[in-house]
Amino acid sequence: MKMQRLIWSMLVLALLLAPSGTASISPLTSEAAAAQKDVATQGVAALVGDIVHADSCEQEDVQDAIDEAEDGDTVLVPADTCTWTTLASQTPAVHVSEKAITLQGAGIGQTTIIDGTGTDWYNESLIRVDGVQGKPFRITGFTFSEINRPAPVLVYGDCKNFRIDHCEFDNSLESTSTGIVTSGDTYGVVDHCLFSESRVVVMGSGDAAWQQPLALGTDNAVYVEDCHFDRTHGNVVDANNGGRYVFRANTVNNSYIEAHSNCPNGLRATFSYEVYSNTLVASIPTYRPFLMRGGTGVIFSNAITGSYTSPHIHVDNQRSCMGEDGLTCLPPWDRCDGDSVYDGNQPGGQGYPCRDQIGRSTDSGRTTPQALEPLYEWDNTVNGVVDVADIVLNPVMCDLTAEHIQEGRDFYNDTERPGYSPYVYPHPLTKELVLTGTPGDETIYLDWSAKALLPVTATWHVEYYTQTTSVYTAAEPLSTTRSTVLTEHVQNYQWYTVTLHAMVGETSWLSDTVRVMPTDLVVHLPLVMRED
Repeated sequence: MKMQRLIWSMLVLALLLAPSGTASISPLTSEAAAAQKDVATQGVAALVGDIVHADSCEQEDVQDAIDEAEDGDTVLVPADTCTWTTLASQTPAVHVSEKAITLQGAGIGQTTIIDGTGTDWYNESLIRVDGVQGKPFRITGFTFSEINRPAPVLVYGDCKNFRIDHCEFDNSLESTSTGIVTSGDTYGVVDHCLFSESRVVVMGSGDAAWQQPLALGTDNAVYVEDCHFDRTHGNVVDANNGGRYVFRANTVNNSYIEAHSNCPNGLRATFSYEVYSNTLVASIPTYRPFLMRGGTGVIFSNAITGSYTSPHIHVDNQRSCMGEDGLTCLPPWDRCDGDSVYDGNQPGGQGYPCRDQIGRSTDSGRTTPQALEPLYEWDNTVNGVVDVADIVLNPVMCDLTAEHIQEGRDFYNDTERPGYSPYVYPHPLTKELVLTGTPGDETIYLDWSAKALLPVTATWHVEYYTQTTSVYTAAEPLSTTRSTVLTEHVQNYQWYTVTLHAMVGETSWLSDTVRVMPTDLVVHLPLVMRED
């Protein structure tokens, strides 16, 4: 017994001294992970503040409630189906201007807004938000149906911490529909949304965006994560004019991921993109999973399956081909062939490097040199086979493409980007419940904090288990103490996976998970692992 105690003491000490002991969590079982994901996709919760009830889902009532709300408040829109229209040409149906509020429906399929707006691309949206830095906003719990050409949700401004989550964008009218457009120096997260024949478009701030440093692996981007896309016409995400996006942990059916160049629309190209941990499935013949036409970034650990004709990462530069097959570009851009003042025009390079092309980054002006920042690809699989989905030149582009975009200079295949680390997942803006655990002698002490406003009828539900035992549960009323103690079925020197749910009826609104090892030893640090 003394020898066993000594071994355990050494184990505990090693765990306490390990630098990563409190920074990560061991993987859950596949069943537990799937259950946890199911719970997460059901949540609809509001930021702390006062509640302003819209009298109905009609746009006038919603606008009145938004106008009444102050920073930190939640505007609750009841379950129903309403049609919103634009009250005047080039105006949104509902407008949120420089307010830190949550606009919350009753949930997907419960609060449904039918799009009766016009077709002006950037103005006649269902909801326009003019955000401002320092005032986070959130839109959650809606279905947007019968989407017209402009996006139902349009985000302008320089807010750096918006969230759009648990919404459905269901287009039944046309194949070119967009669900969300962000425009300007604004960053945040789109998570746990459903897109049917719809997409996300990220527009940056043009020249100003290209004068900022490359910031891969940070929160300086629009994040799209844990969403589901079904689309048979067009892409599921796109960017332009210096836009920066991260597209991760999404499911894409029968479509592709894109980043636009500075042609043909005359804007600046996409600045950067990080695309990883996505599942792309082609259940019908689909040409390609990726089309990247400018800027730089990383594309890795994506699973590509099904009937993709060319299961590669296609890259091109449209200005390499202007004048061929009728391709034109709006001013000021013209053909990249050595004669444009906007390009690098290196000797023998046929204009190389072209402005904003693949592998180019920050500049200090349209006619100044751009930083060389190659695009990197690694660990992408095609039907389970690694290192097949390489970066290739778009086969339908012209001969100058090969002069302008070259492997080993502008992009690298099967090579991790030096010094790159992904930003923490899930995005911190999605974290509304934080659970902590402290070990005791055959005891687990739990404490938690919640940033969400929960109904008084809600209850706390705890699930905990080891890898070799059944799942045990405990329920607590919704109290202000935010704590409980687990002693039943708890033994020392075993890792317990503990998940806390905030339950409303039979539905989990919020959840968080930690792992704790109970012990009868006196320790100075908690034996706890968690997801960050």
